[in-house]
Amino acid sequence: LRDVPLFVGYMKKVWASTEEYVKALSPAELDRKVALKFVGEMPVARVLAMVGITHGFTHFGEIELARTLVGAK
Repeated sequence: LRDVPLFVGYMKKVWASTEEYVKALSPAELDRKVALKFVGEMPVARVLAMVGITHGFTHFGEIELARTLVGAK
């Protein structure tokens, strides 16, 4: 990253926007079906859990493994 403060500001904006979106979700919206390539149709709630949370944790694990392999702390 060339500009860490700029990136941190961006992350904070994304976090705030995401928090607003999630707080505003109604039960009907969470049950609404959407189609995703490669996995098919599923409710918005599952998309958020699978893509937004589980997928992100997978990347955290990959990053931690890469750091371990190069001896980073």
